[in-house]
Amino acid sequence: MNVAVPAERKIAMEDRISKFESDMTHVRSDIADMKDDIKSMGGEIQSLRTELYSFKTEVAKEFGAVRAEMAAGFGAIRAEMAEGFGAIRAEIAKALGAAKAETAAELGSLRTEVAKEIGSLRTAIVQVKVWMLGTGITTVLSVAAIVGMKSH
Repeated sequence: MNVAVPAERKIAMEDRISKFESDMTHVRSDIADMKDDIKSMGGEIQSLRTELYSFKTEVAKEFGAVRAEMAAGFGAIRAEMAEGFGAIRAEIAKALGAAKAETAAELGSLRTEVAKEIGSLRTAIVQVKVWMLGTGITTVLSVAAIVGMKSH
């Protein structure tokens, strides 16, 4: 029985070694396939790099064009706004000038009217003073005449 066990072990060991060698053959084949795949991907990766670089360049050009368009648009808007504000300023200045002229004319006529009314008021005051003076003198003379008559 001692002799049979080592023979079985030897056969089992040989089976294991042959299975291991077979498995290693498959591993080597898989590694070789992976190497081929990696080599073929190198070209694809390089073409992707080229495409990505050209995309990056194209995007940079497009952004540059968009920036230029925006700058031109903003410049046009600024010019249009400046023109519009200039027109509004001119219109406001014209309206203010007309309002100033109208106010000056109204104030001039008001001054003339006030001066005329003040002149009329002075004349009326002088007339009232003269009337009061005349009435006062007449009253004093009348009272003096009455008092003089009674004294005689």
